[in-house]
Amino acid sequence: MQTLRPSVADGVALSYSADQKSFQPLATAPLGGGSLELVLDDRLSQRLKPQYAWWLRAELTGQGAVTAVRLTTDLQTSLFGLPELELGSNQVSYRDAASAPRRVRVTQKWVERTAWQRPPAPAAPVAPAVGATIEGTRVRFEWRPVESADGLADYHFELSEHADLRWPLSPNFEKYVSHTPQKGTASYETPFVGLLNPGQTYYWRVRARSQAGVWGPWGPVWSFRCAAPGTPLHVRLEALEDGRRYRLVWAANPAGRAPVAYRVYGSNEQGFTASDEPYVVDFGAGFCRDLAEYEARMADKSWRRQVTWPGNFVTEVRGTELVVAGPGLELEGANRAFYRVVAVDAQGNRSGPSDYAELPRPFIASLPPATAPAGQPYTYRPTVVTSIGHLTSKPGYLAAYWEREEPRWRLLEGPAGVRLDPSSGELTGTLPAGEHRLGIEVTTPAGSARQEWTTRIE
Repeated sequence: MQTLRPSVADGVALSYSADQKSFQPLATAPLGGGSLELVLDDRLSQRLKPQYAWWLRAELTGQGAVTAVRLTTDLQTSLFGLPELELGSNQVSYRDAASAPRRVRVTQKWVERTAWQRPPAPAAPVAPAVGATIEGTRVRFEWRPVESADGLADYHFELSEHADLRWPLSPNFEKYVSHTPQKGTASYETPFVGLLNPGQTYYWRVRARSQAGVWGPWGPVWSFRCAAPGTPLHVRLEALEDGRRYRLVWAANPAGRAPVAYRVYGSNEQGFTASDEPYVVDFGAGFCRDLAEYEARMADKSWRRQVTWPGNFVTEVRGTELVVAGPGLELEGANRAFYRVVAVDAQGNRSGPSDYAELPRPFIASLPPATAPAGQPYTYRPTVVTSIGHLTSKPGYLAAYWEREEPRWRLLEGPAGVRLDPSSGELTGTLPAGEHRLGIEVTTPAGSARQEWTTRIE
């Protein structure tokens, strides 16, 4: 809410901008003294369109003057980004775009809490030891508990690849411990394997917060390294000479320990999480074809917010290739749209999962019957590999499984009496004795694939 109180004047015109370049008119104050109150909720930070900065411009006409401006704005931000005063020196600045002389008074008010005491900094790490090289990349950080006269409420943990900790390595490495599974302890554990690189030096520190809400100073900066294999490189799918099968190929990462084995994971979900066990994902609005379907699901509220996906481990191999797609493969987890690879060293430490390799799609992973008895219904339902979609967010924070590939089938060639279901691809009919040429085609947003064959009816 913005309130302006012009004195007796000809008028004042108000406009606002989201980029300080293009200004949109808001209102013009009536002539004479008085006040003008505007509510800008419908213009600033509209639903699904967050606004992080904005500018208000007042243009005076005639001999008018603005004697007071009051701005009331709700601010939503990360706890880590809230402005606050700190013990010691604080610098607060004011700026505007006015070119004419002006008089500005800035008043700062705060509350002194002389009875409160800052908790001390953590004195020393428990694990990892300073400068140590530890096994694996999923690390549990521990430090000596801090004692505070006002009681201890929380710890703030930071890790960076920079010795001065100029910024955290990722959001996983700037945490309030009270918001993690390690709540109430002097520790923090990374949630996944592979968030850290082997052989690289990392730096971390901790500070404590009292029950009164006072943060203590940062503790010393401690360092460590991880020993593990590097993430496999150049992961890709290559077509074999028969044109019906694909093999997954990758290369060992020169960084880190030499791998002794590789674990392969496969899924029809783009961007899937490599997991040995079932895991829970936020389902968003589920599988959505377009914005209209998304909005219908949001209004219905019957869609599930979380689902449990099964584990997607395929197999473990010693080499750097594996045939994963094609008709007749007995490999569990064969014929998936996407694959990842994880390296394993002699100590059993795993790397993080590779980027995914993508099977050309749609891919027909079955073979039709070469022969069939005369006088009997002929049936063939092809197996096709497609993507179930990508759990991502479209502009406006619209989280759902987008870009799901729904196959459509058509008959290219076949004798009279043969029918093809355009949704399932199932081919049915009664064929006379002899040889018959058949052909089908499947199409998805990713492309199309054909299958042509000769069937003998005996």
